[in-house]
Amino acid sequence: MLAIAYRSSTAPSRCFLGRRQSELTLLGYIAFFDPAKDTSARAIDALGRSGVEVKILTGDNELVTARFAMTWR
Repeated sequence: MLAIAYRSSTAPSRCFLGRRQSELTLLGYIAFFDPAKDTSARAIDALGRSGVEVKILTGDNELVTARFAMTWR
């Protein structure tokens, strides 16, 4: 999920640091669904048989990550 926000300004700027990131007005959210491919489980199994240890890196919380990982067991 992405949050989209803006701040009105009369002066154009290419700098997005400091104050440019404050006093924003929330415009809304964009949600997206990015399911694993049907071939993911077979690919991860093949990697494991070849001695490759697969790690999951995610920004999701622990419960979401655990549920996602269970689809490959």
